[in-house]
Amino acid sequence: MISILIPTFNDDCRGLAGSIMAQAEAINGLEWEIVIGDDASTNTALVESLSQLNKLEGFHYIRCNTNLGRSAIRNFLAQQARGEWLLFVDAHRVMVSNDYLKAYISAAQNAQVICGGHQALKGPDGNLRYLYEHEAERNNSASLRAKHPYQSFNASNFMIRRDIFMQHQFDTRLHKYGYEDVLLGRELALAGIPITHIDAPTGYIEYESNANFVEKTEQAMENLYALRSSLQGYSSVLATANRIQGNPLGFIFRKIFQWRRNAWKTNLLSKKPSLFIFKLYKLGYYMQLTQA
Repeated sequence: MISILIPTFNDDCRGLAGSIMAQAEAINGLEWEIVIGDDASTNTALVESLSQLNKLEGFHYIRCNTNLGRSAIRNFLAQQARGEWLLFVDAHRVMVSNDYLKAYISAAQNAQVICGGHQALKGPDGNLRYLYEHEAERNNSASLRAKHPYQSFNASNFMIRRDIFMQHQFDTRLHKYGYEDVLLGRELALAGIPITHIDAPTGYIEYESNANFVEKTEQAMENLYALRSSLQGYSSVLATANRIQGNPLGFIFRKIFQWRRNAWKTNLLSKKPSLFIFKLYKLGYYMQLTQA
């Protein structure tokens, strides 16, 4: 059996769940279930709509009374699942291929952990998250991800054997956005568990505002700083910071960040954000944490 696990918080994932259900039903002999874990959504109308999914065969909608956080809700879903395979899919994604589920099932014959990748569908003009994901897509083919399988691990769309996941779960120290998947990828590497990369992407179609994405990026940098000893070799920001930390270049860059921080953030919140400035802002935000 395959358990499709969808963690959600105020996201209407009915369309995604319906698309996956249609693919599952079309595969002869496939045993499946879809488990939606609602991490205490505050949209009462949406909660009522999602709860109706429990009337459908194969669906389980479970709403938590308190917010568990990004890592803990995924671990909770795995505990509720009945399948030998766990397919984690983020709620704000869409299907871009009718063979999505078939690709995973085919790969599962010779794999233990499988990553499908993502595709950035057209977003609003001037949306920073869309620009970021669109640029990252150049390195998102399975062949490129496979060159660095653990560093390329992404938790938004992956399948893992249940017995392996129960031994290597998401780190619940992380409540906010950022690096929970990188940390799991590192743990799988240390355990010698191979990760197989395939082309079975889900699509980005809903992009948060520039302000929300910048806030989430700041949270990610705070997570990175807290976990810096564990994530050596798994972050380009960390690698760059290590190279310039403690020398004149690092001192100069921190001073530039202090001087330009507000101007850079204004650019990122504007209708014409710069990805180059975004990269500088991430590095600067991280480096100022090292001086706190």
